[in-house]
Amino acid sequence: MMNFLTIIVVAALLAWLIGVVFLNYWTRHGDEVEMPQVENLNVSAATRILRDADFEVSLDSVYSNEVAPGTVIRQIPRENSMVKRGGTAYLQYVCYTTKKAKVPEFIDGPLASAMNNFKSRGFENIEIVEVSSDQNDLVLGATYNGLELKPGMEIPVTARIVIKVAVSVPDNFYNDSVYQEDADAEFIDSMFDEGFEYEE
Repeated sequence: MMNFLTIIVVAALLAWLIGVVFLNYWTRHGDEVEMPQVENLNVSAATRILRDADFEVSLDSVYSNEVAPGTVIRQIPRENSMVKRGGTAYLQYVCYTTKKAKVPEFIDGPLASAMNNFKSRGFENIEIVEVSSDQNDLVLGATYNGLELKPGMEIPVTARIVIKVAVSVPDNFYNDSVYQEDADAEFIDSMFDEGFEYEE
């Protein structure tokens, strides 16, 4: 008699457990929805679509020079996957602001070192202006839109930077130039002294 009752109790427990499992499965199955395709859409439109489908939305922005600002470049979960209604969708999009970086150390050093420091921070639009000086290959300063740059300043990485570098002039440069001018003048004078005539 006890064995029979035990069998009945065990069977009832098994039936209850199976019922709970299947009920939970069907409840969850009925609560799943298909993840919409929002990649490559504008982040505002993508957010609206997901919220209309009862999703929470978590946003993360990144910088890119290759994709239009505001464009969604990644979504999790992926499109067309079955997910629980009311879950969170994670979107990564290209931010609207230009990426900025801090101006590196660059003054009173060689040009090559300054160029490497700027490029390591992401600055690529650089112009070099040479300034005559008794020094050679010495960076004197840099400007952005007329603003004198100092290390630590934060500016857009797309900024057009003008670097001023000292270039020494050989000691005999001016002497040679004056000598050549005097020689030219003497040659012209001698031509007129000898009765040179201009022929048309």
